Amino acid sequence: MYKKLLFSSLLIALMFVLLSQAFAVGTLHIVLGTVRTSTDNVPTAANLIITAYIIARPTEIMTYPPNDPTKIAYYEATAQWTIQVAGFSAWTAGEKLHIDFQDAGSGEAGSKEVILNNDPFQDVGQVTLSRVISKFAFGTISSPQTAGAAFEITITAQDANNNTVTNFTGTVTLTDTTGTITPTTSGAFVAGVWTGNVTITKAQAGVVIHATDGATPEHTGNSNSFDVTSGVLAKFAFGTIASPRSAGVAFPITITAQDANGNTVTSFVDTVILTDTTGTITPTTSGAFVAGVWTGNVTITKAQTNVTITATHDSVTGTSNSIDVTAGVLAKFAFGTIASPRSAGVAFPITITAQDANGNTVTSFTGTVTLTDTTGTITPTTSGAFVAGVWTGNVTITKAASNVSITATHDSVTGTSNSFDVTSGALARFAFGTIASPQSVGVAFPITITAKDASNNTVTSFTGTVTLTDTTGTITPTTSGSFVAGVWTGNVTITKAQTNVSITATHDSVTGNSNNFDVKFQVDHFAFDTIGNQIAGVAFEITITAKSADNNTVTNFIGTVALTDTTGTITPTTSGAFVAGVWTGNVTITKAQSNASITATYDSVSGISNNFNIEVQSVTDLRVEINGDYLDLSWSVITSMTYDVYRDTIAYFEPDTVNKTNRIASGISGSQPTVTFTDDNIGDADVVGDVNNNYFYVVIAVDSGGNMSGISNRVGEYDVALKSTPTTDWNLVAGPVGGEEITKASQLLADIPKANAVAYWDAALQGYVQYVPVVRDFSVTRGYPYYVNVTEDAIWTIAGSLTTPIFNLITTESTDWNTITVPLDKVDITKASELQADIPSCNAVAYWDAALQGYVQYVPVVRDFSVRVGRAYYVNVTANGTWPESSQASPANELLSNRGQLSNQIFGTSPHIVYGVVETSKGTIPKASELMITAFIKDRPSDVLTHDIPQNPGAPVKIDYQEANGIWLIQIAGFEGKWSPGETLRIDFHDKSSGQSGYHEIILSDDPVQNLSGKVLKLSVPVPEQSALLQNYPNPFNPETWIPYNLAHSSDVTVKIYNIQGQLVRTLNLGHREAGFYVDKESAAYWDGRNDTGEQVASGVYFYQIKAGTFNATKRLVILK
Repeated sequence: MYKKLLFSSLLIALMFVLLSQAFAVGTLHIVLGTVRTSTDNVPTAANLIITAYIIARPTEIMTYPPNDPTKIAYYEATAQWTIQVAGFSAWTAGEKLHIDFQDAGSGEAGSKEVILNNDPFQDVGQVTLSRVISKFAFGTISSPQTAGAAFEITITAQDANNNTVTNFTGTVTLTDTTGTITPTTSGAFVAGVWTGNVTITKAQAGVVIHATDGATPEHTGNSNSFDVTSGVLAKFAFGTIASPRSAGVAFPITITAQDANGNTVTSFVDTVILTDTTGTITPTTSGAFVAGVWTGNVTITKAQTNVTITATHDSVTGTSNSIDVTAGVLAKFAFGTIASPRSAGVAFPITITAQDANGNTVTSFTGTVTLTDTTGTITPTTSGAFVAGVWTGNVTITKAASNVSITATHDSVTGTSNSFDVTSGALARFAFGTIASPQSVGVAFPITITAKDASNNTVTSFTGTVTLTDTTGTITPTTSGSFVAGVWTGNVTITKAQTNVSITATHDSVTGNSNNFDVKFQVDHFAFDTIGNQIAGVAFEITITAKSADNNTVTNFIGTVALTDTTGTITPTTSGAFVAGVWTGNVTITKAQSNASITATYDSVSGISNNFNIEVQSVTDLRVEINGDYLDLSWSVITSMTYDVYRDTIAYFEPDTVNKTNRIASGISGSQPTVTFTDDNIGDADVVGDVNNNYFYVVIAVDSGGNMSGISNRVGEYDVALKSTPTTDWNLVAGPVGGEEITKASQLLADIPKANAVAYWDAALQGYVQYVPVVRDFSVTRGYPYYVNVTEDAIWTIAGSLTTPIFNLITTESTDWNTITVPLDKVDITKASELQADIPSCNAVAYWDAALQGYVQYVPVVRDFSVRVGRAYYVNVTANGTWPESSQASPANELLSNRGQLSNQIFGTSPHIVYGVVETSKGTIPKASELMITAFIKDRPSDVLTHDIPQNPGAPVKIDYQEANGIWLIQIAGFEGKWSPGETLRIDFHDKSSGQSGYHEIILSDDPVQNLSGKVLKLSVPVPEQSALLQNYPNPFNPETWIPYNLAHSSDVTVKIYNIQGQLVRTLNLGHREAGFYVDKESAAYWDGRNDTGEQVASGVYFYQIKAGTFNATKRLVILK
């Protein structure tokens, strides 16, 4: 009761005091309460310190002492404290007041936070102090501890007097002098104490653990010092090994035994097994470790990159860093194994590697080596430069031998290959032993023939036979016996005498010739049976006998003799073969002469007949010349004769000597050496340029008794129409008549009106040879076909004797086309089928259509074009031959010595027809106006033939279609580029009316006609297997073109045109298109040659690019203006 009264009195007094000063500092507000220690004692005024501040303004602090009722006052008797909030410069209800208490007597402290309100008094009750933490104390930690193994520690929060601060329930941060302790934060203290497990992973002596609470001021504590030792052996650690290292050179390594935490296991004193990734390390066992460490030298002999070394003890291992081991110095050369046997003269590859003493590749070696071999024939003798220590190249050894080896040498360093055999190469030729000269006709003599390869080695494996021929054509036997070890020796006989005879041995395509030697008869002279008077031009029989010096018949003479006569006109000029020393045969002398004689000659031996007379002959030198609208005929005068002239429009006509219906002149005579007759009564026909009226003539000589001679040679004029077209202007022409005045291409070019180029087809090359002024002026033979180019339509009119060419028809490895002229006497041949039937081994006929500038080919049943005499055609043969058939063909056109220069192709490729039948899926035949056909050779998809309606000029000779029966024809020669057998032809068909499509793919063959009519193509609505951008058509173009394409999947389609600088010129947005073929003009992309602003673009090269979904493709096109 006393305390309450006292408190009230004090409070009243305090209020009085405070009220008396209330308006001096601000609004009055007292916060009050009591303070006691944790043992419920009242702090003395001398030991108590009170501080207060408003948290929002922490720098404005009120402090007790002094005891100031206007700010802070403390009354020890009641443990009462008061704080006059008005003592602050300002305050506001709702702000928080922080108050701290410190009792120096008990060492305890405490604090209080109060939210201020508007009441004048704010009693917050009792504040109980507690002990103040000063440090942390560790329980003793036993030593040693094991690295990586948890152990228990105890930490106590203490005040300055070592008392436990039981109210401390926080955590501390843990560190240690190894820097490896875990955890690094303790758990919460309980009654001021924490006990828990920690782990230190680093082995170290004198380790100390440190605890701190991180407060301000900070409270810390350290443990006693203890040792941490390493754990059990867990791995081996290598010291860093420098890189690179040289193979075969020792280098030091250091290996440390460690526990799982990387601590050195000093107790490890054993050894480890050493291995490396090259498998060549030595030693393979280390020395004994000292205090867990071993340092020693190792050697690796194999060069390799990223090499590592591994140390192993029981199941514990460790691997070093990666190093490179480089090769040592060059010590030897190693050869890759050379397969055996090798063929002499045939190059084969070898590989040589520069190596150090340990067999490592010395990659730094980039020199060359000298190559030798045990045969002494190797080439080259110096290798190429090594690359990274290796050289691979081809060598050739030309001498056959066993156990051959190759040696490579550089300075003093060498290397030798494995042994291998070099066998003779493929059979390349036959070598003859020398044949003595002369040999006797009909007498056997020995020869030796050896089979040789290209390097002159005997081909011992050859045991075949050879065909024997000689330049006399009389050798027997014609087949040798079987060769033994590549050699044959045997006897042969030659029955014809001749100088410079040689023998040829042939096996397949391999040949060999002997030396030249003479084969002689013992003939002294030739004797003729008596010859009576003869008529010029009429064959008569003669008999010639080979005689010896004693005038006996040389019965073993079976040769031929050369025949000449004093008129120089005898035929034949060579006799047939003598039989038992005698030859009887017919000869003809065409020139009249008195006291004529015949001479027979063999080598230097001859004989002359008796003299005899040759009567007058028929006219044989009739000539014709065009002079404007008339023809001049001329011939040499035959004494005491008159002449009748006959004319017809058929070359090989028979003169009507009875009715004289085709005789145009008679009784012509002349006193000059030459008789001339002018035919100016041809009628309304114009000789020059009238292709429908050609005229041919013969002359018959009539003697004074009215007896007529045989008809003269035939002459005439022939007109050839020459065409010029919008594309090229080539015409295939023949000169079925003519004289000898045109013998060169330049002369032929000058003779043909409007012509600016001339060429011929070389059947051997299957290509064209063209006249080039100054450079190439090939020979021209009248009657043979030639190509001429004209600048405008023209008529070539020629006149002269009728030609009778014989054509050499040949086959080649590629195609077998030959050009021929149908002779004027083949009037019974009017169709291509008849011409094909008349020519031996002929399986195809074609002609050059000048108007279309392409080939038209005969197709059985489908196309049988008309054939006219005097015109040129293409024929394909399956075997070599002549036509019209003859024992000897007429001379072919001159070939230049460098045949490689002849292969300039000036037209398309050789004619070759592919044809078949197309139908819709319903079996109907597509209309020609609706069917689109395109063809290309798959290796050259940009070279495209196109058939569409209306037909482009020249289309029938490239792609033709017959609506009546659904037959289509492709002329392969229509492609711009050459074609070869074995290439694949792709033909696409699209019927616009049904929307159906289809295609054929055919492998082209050597046959000139490939018939697919047995495989009727059924069209269907297709989906392409893959999208494709096709070549535009026409190309080049002006001013518009179509761009075809195929879509394998439906997609939006855009075509963009770029110029050669890559700048976008035009964008064609085609919209969404379904999968299908967009190849005809109705469906393909169309470009009018304008840019996006509507302006016409310039001439030049452009690129067009299609984008359809994920499909992209680009091609080139050309505008020509």
